[in-house]
Amino acid sequence: MKTYIIHTILVFSFLLSSPFCFAQETEEDIIEESVENEEENSSPFNFHHEIFLAGHFFTFVDWQEGGNGNLTLVANYKAILEYKAKRFEMSHEFFTEYGYQKFQEKYFIKHADDFYLDSKYDFHHSENGAVSISTFFQSQYAPTFDMVEDSTGNFQKEFRSSFLTPAYITLSLGWAYKPTDWLRLNFGLASGQFTYIREKGKQQLISDSETLFGVSELKNTKWQSGFNFEFDFNQEIGKNLFWENRSNVFMNYTDLQVNLNIINRFNFKINKFMKLGLNTDLVFAPAITHKLQLKNEMLLGVFF
Repeated sequence: MKTYIIHTILVFSFLLSSPFCFAQETEEDIIEESVENEEENSSPFNFHHEIFLAGHFFTFVDWQEGGNGNLTLVANYKAILEYKAKRFEMSHEFFTEYGYQKFQEKYFIKHADDFYLDSKYDFHHSENGAVSISTFFQSQYAPTFDMVEDSTGNFQKEFRSSFLTPAYITLSLGWAYKPTDWLRLNFGLASGQFTYIREKGKQQLISDSETLFGVSELKNTKWQSGFNFEFDFNQEIGKNLFWENRSNVFMNYTDLQVNLNIINRFNFKINKFMKLGLNTDLVFAPAITHKLQLKNEMLLGVFF
């Protein structure tokens, strides 16, 4: 009788423990299979993009308010495609912005109209260092104007840019240092910068800018070889506060003339769909004008 009871207990214990062991092994197998599937399905490519629709009721030039009664509507789009492998990494960033502005309830002018394509190719020789090839192309779509106050106190439209007037192309071969995903320094020892102005826009640019900038003549094309330095920063610097900076300094080897292009984007996320944006663009291009060109925007809108 005792032997029967012992055998019954052993059989019953085995029946209870077997499903548990089977389930545990099955769960482990499932986890291993899911990990293997993730590794097989993981792609070296990464693509993300964002649309921002915004507006503001004041405009700022050199941080001076343009007056009441202003209304600006702006839309921008940014797309980033990245590829990462063991020794090779590349990224392509496309940004475009388009918007109109009603100035002092009198003029309805183009306010935002530009695009750029920034491409980088890194061949890593160490964890943080790489031989780098980069290209940067920047221009705009349609005629853009600024409002300039004349000697009588009235505001007049001044032509600033148009499609491929001007257009900037920078080619760079050098060395890149990238200690983290949000910081990159590029030293282009062998670089060139190409500036292009269409003939149709050149004459208007001269006539409208002669008194303001002292521009008397412009060439349709200009090629400069020199040294190019790029600084790329993109990081969250506070709770829901993001700072993106792209700085480009080009110095040609002939007369050590410096071209400067600094783009800052500060974005504060209010909620899942709304954010406040502060944008500053600083351009110094002696091939076009010897005056610093500064544009500032304070935008509130929705993004998705």
